[in-house]
Amino acid sequence: MSGRYKDDSLNSYTDILIEFFEVAIYNILYVRELYPSTSFARRKHYGIPIQVSIHPAVRKYILNILSTAKELMKRNELKKVSINVISSDSQIIERHVLHVARFKDPIRTDDIYYTRLESSLRSLYLKQSVSLGNLKPLPQGSRFSAHLHTTEMGTSLLEDDINPQDFPFVLVPEEETKMSLPGILPISTIRLDNARLACYTLYEEKL
Repeated sequence: MSGRYKDDSLNSYTDILIEFFEVAIYNILYVRELYPSTSFARRKHYGIPIQVSIHPAVRKYILNILSTAKELMKRNELKKVSINVISSDSQIIERHVLHVARFKDPIRTDDIYYTRLESSLRSLYLKQSVSLGNLKPLPQGSRFSAHLHTTEMGTSLLEDDINPQDFPFVLVPEEETKMSLPGILPISTIRLDNARLACYTLYEEKL
């Protein structure tokens, strides 16, 4: 197997996962009603209908986050992408997590056309939709922010190599992101050849 083939395989696999992250994040925003339904358009993906944000500022924010997540994932320095839902008094009341673990580099797969991968992601998306719909309604004035969880090396990369100058990342102290005794809603974990993707939600039970 040539190095060129390995690079192409890695990029394709990473592209598909990052694309799923985008779809999953829009699903969170839609199902949790963080924006009105008129801010979304219906599309078809994975052979099923999905909702995609058409709000320019939201799209730009998410795409900037995921562009950096993609570079971190290529280097095996991405741990998690989390969407924090924040109340009007600035408390984190929900955290929706996409947790990716890579076992070895480079990514290996005999799923040449990624059919198994896309089938797994379709199933994960549908499970996410059902699970999110079972959560209690959010309080008025709720908003969201996206966080990337990375390694120490990844933090250095953000500071030096892959951090867009017009979209700076800020290192957030751990105590500012803690939730007090949250409930956990496990959604699903899928095995992706020599990687794993887990999807779950932490939520404030007092809502």
